[in-house]
Order: sequence, then C-alpha cells, then structure tokens
Amino acid sequence: MEKKPLIMTLKNDINGAAVYWGLHKNGIVPTWVETLSDSEIEPITLTCNGRERWSASGIFDRDRVGSVWFRRPQWPISFNNSASYDSEFLQGEWSKLQRNVYSLAEDLTDTLWINKPSSAYKAENKLVQLQSAQRCGIGFPDTLVSNNSSDIRQFIKKHDKVIYKPFILPAWEKKESGRMYTFWVRVIDKNMVIDDDSLALCPGIYQEYIDKTCDLRVTIIGDHFFTVKIQSNRGNALVDWRSNSITEEMQVKIFDLPIKYKYKIKSLMKDLNVVFGCIDLVIDNDGEIYFLEINQGGQYLFVEKMVESFPLLQAMCSMIAEGRVDYAIDTVKNVSFARYIKSNFHLNWIAKVKDDIDTESLASRAMLE
Repeated sequence: MEKKPLIMTLKNDINGAAVYWGLHKNGIVPTWVETLSDSEIEPITLTCNGRERWSASGIFDRDRVGSVWFRRPQWPISFNNSASYDSEFLQGEWSKLQRNVYSLAEDLTDTLWINKPSSAYKAENKLVQLQSAQRCGIGFPDTLVSNNSSDIRQFIKKHDKVIYKPFILPAWEKKESGRMYTFWVRVIDKNMVIDDDSLALCPGIYQEYIDKTCDLRVTIIGDHFFTVKIQSNRGNALVDWRSNSITEEMQVKIFDLPIKYKYKIKSLMKDLNVVFGCIDLVIDNDGEIYFLEINQGGQYLFVEKMVESFPLLQAMCSMIAEGRVDYAIDTVKNVSFARYIKSNFHLNWIAKVKDDIDTESLASRAMLE
C-alpha cells in the first residue's frame, strides 16, 4: 500500500498550499488537515493490548501514513451535525485526544516528522532556544526577561541601548477603520520615559542592542542549508526586517555561511531535535555573528520569492516525498514558488480562502516570521 504524506496546517496557509501543489505535480497525493476532527478525514481508532505499543487506524495508520509535516495544526473549534450546547464538550474531548495523539506521535508511526510534536512545542520557547544556543557555543546578545522595573532600568543603564521584543507577534484590528495593526521590536534607550506600572504590567524580552551590519536568515530543511543576507536597499541594517518585508525597502542576497557556524547550527538543530527551522542571526561591525532565535514552523517562501535561485519549495517537497533528512533536492521536479504563484491551483486556492484572509495579505503572510 502506498504511503501518503500528511500535511498538518491551516487551509489558508500559503506554505501548505504550495507544498500540496508541488507534491501533486509529482504524482504524490498528500492528506491535508487542520485538526483531527476534520470531517473529510477517516475516523481515528487507537488500540493497545497492554503488551505491544499503540496502533492507529485512519490518517495515522502505520502502513498508510508517509512523512508528517507538523507545521501549524489547529485545535478543533467547530463540528458538523452538532448542537451549539455540545460545542464546549466536543472541543474539550477533541483537544484532549489531539494532545494524547501528538504525545504518542513517534510511537504511532515509523516515519519522518517535520517536526516531532514534543520537540516542536518545546522549541517554540525562546528561552529554551537561547539555552540550547549556549550549549552549542553560539553567542547571543546579553538578555533579560522580566517585568521588574528596577531590573529593567538597570539593564538599560548597563547597555545604554537595548532591544525590546514581545514573546509573540501581536496583531489587532481597529474596529472604526477596520485597519490591522501589529507590534515589532523596539529600540529603548535610557532617555526614554517609561513608567514603572507599564513595565510591571507585562513581562518582556530585553536584549543588548547589537550595532549590526545585516541580518542573516538561515533556513534548514533536513541536511540542506539556505542562507541569505538581509539589509535595506541602501546597504545598511534594518532594526527589524519583518516590518520592511512587504515594502521595497528590504534587500535579500545569498550569503555563504562560514562552515564553523554551520556545524554549530547543526548541533543546535540536533539539541532541539528538529529537522526544519528558520534561524535569525545578525552580524556586528567586527564580523561577529549572534543568534537571535529559531522558528521551527517558520516562513520560508519569502526567501525564494526574493531569491528565485534558492529551491526552498523544491527542497521541502523532496524531503516530504522521501521521508528522510538526507534527501536529494531534485527528487521532486518542476517545482518552484514562482511556478506555484502562476498556477491555476494557487488562483483556486485564493478563491477558497479569501473569506478567511484578505487576499492582499496572502503574499505578505510569508514575510512575518
């Protein structure tokens, strides 16, 4: 029986759509789900007799499931053929089932997970990432995490200038205008007036300001590295390139990452037990490279959009198709992000998801993380 890859992410995720298209073009038909409660998938049965490990039927049938791209699965919130008063109970039951299944994931299937759920959830924690970078000998800016106003002020005084960033990227809509707003990193110096109550209200991440020359974005897809240098189109560094990613201000070029950093990043990936990740680094005026963070479910298509010679989509499709990290990039043929954007599949996908996401934001969505 032929095994089918499993894609677990939002149906309005352009990354999922592009990979689904790329696999289809090569005769591989993946299963694409948002949650385990999706009505279009088979019912799930888990069994264990007390002597052997758990087995599953349905999408996690060991003999039928290929590699699993555990990208951005969702928690169940709505159910067909159910009464509204049952919704809370159903959400709880399905959510508990999903937590159990994801915890057993590596025992249920003998296949490649991108990434294993337990590792993926752990690697989302920024402090865990910094701890791992420290173990692997990768330097990072002096860091403070606090809502103690006294400690924060001492930290700012020590460094004169620091970067503040939230744990998550917030976004909100102004009801009067319908405009969307978001919050990027901020530069803070000792002359800024911030009251103690505001500092105490919410914990934040404060890091030593690095006078950088550029940012590096390293996309690791299995055993393959793809690194680009990010600057403004004037050749100087950007405070936060994400806030410029949907404008013409940002410039992206291929960068040859020194071999010693490749070894360190490989160690980081192994330490975090992930096989895919998008790593943000910066280079200072002395050529020193600093680690900022890794996003194990990060966006990567914007890199290929700006550097078409980087076969990121092809690499991801090939790793999923082979189900191994030491894949050959040309396993999957005739696949690129540029071809995907021009495809009828993409146009049809936009038509399907336009009620969920403003179509104007579809291209910029791949720039945010």
